[in-house]
Amino acid sequence: MRILFLSAILLSVSSMSFGQSNYKKTDNIEGVRAIESTAFRGHYLSVDSRTWHGEGSQGGGIVNVLNRIGTHQLFKITKLSDGTYSIASTFFKNRFLRMDGSAINASSKAPGGVVNLQDKVASYEKFKIKKLADGSFSIESVAFPGRFLTLNPNPRASKPNDAGGRVQVQNRAGGHERFNLLEKQ
Repeated sequence: MRILFLSAILLSVSSMSFGQSNYKKTDNIEGVRAIESTAFRGHYLSVDSRTWHGEGSQGGGIVNVLNRIGTHQLFKITKLSDGTYSIASTFFKNRFLRMDGSAINASSKAPGGVVNLQDKVASYEKFKIKKLADGSFSIESVAFPGRFLTLNPNPRASKPNDAGGRVQVQNRAGGHERFNLLEKQ
């Protein structure tokens, strides 16, 4: 019993993991969702706002990739009155996904731009989420039309329980820009 108690104390909320088998693919966009890469199955969008330095319009925090679903990999997707969507962390209060695609143009070969967090919903925090023919979803910036969220788990984190990889902006909805939306069963 004592060992169990000590284990519970040592387990930090930020690294708490939920069984992926508790989640299933959904066609509904709105609600609490894990966002899984279709190109890299078992890799999920992850956010961390513990070192928030997002004062002003540039946003802050960290958006990257983790290979399990836990507290930092769950988002509330909400349809806004204009038909677009906001994507908010369920763990970090008032932290919304933000995408700056100003550095990406139609001829850009590699992903880039900035994906981080903001404490309010303005233009960079609004998205078009579209269901694709294969059943996956693309997440497109409203402020930067034709610019899509992209996820790559490389480079891997140096520690097994840490998030890593890159979440950036791409000028097309190819393989790395397709996602499954997962809901708790």
